[in-house]
Amino acid sequence: GEGGGGGGGGGGGPCSGASALFFRLGSWTETRAEGYQGTSDLCSFVGGRAVRNRRRFLLDLIRLREASSALQFASRLHALVGSLAHPCLRLRLLQSVLGLDARFARDIVYGVTCLAYDAIEADTRVSAAARSWAEREFSHKGARQPPSHA
Repeated sequence: GEGGGGGGGGGGGPCSGASALFFRLGSWTETRAEGYQGTSDLCSFVGGRAVRNRRRFLLDLIRLREASSALQFASRLHALVGSLAHPCLRLRLLQSVLGLDARFARDIVYGVTCLAYDAIEADTRVSAAARSWAEREFSHKGARQPPSHA
């Protein structure tokens, strides 16, 4: 066994045994019908790897939605795109979530996420340095107050 086979916890639930096998074969058939013949290995579906990959993808999308900052979002998106080894249904879904079409291949999306992460990280560093400078500059007794932008 492969830890429940990716079906439903392996506890005799609705996705165990024969029903899990039928579900996986149906998923494989649908994936091939979508045009992913070269990337839809029957063994990965029957063995449960494809289902585990899709479950992990869903959890990664949820983690993206829960990101508490732009930098955390960019970091998680970059890791997610990096985990997509080749064109697959998960990449197509991610392209759709991001508003991209098939012209944006995995390598292009990966490069854009690298650039976004670097830009956000640099902006975060500059903002922190400016805040630190302002706090030092204006924290002395009797020191002038920072200009108001109101």
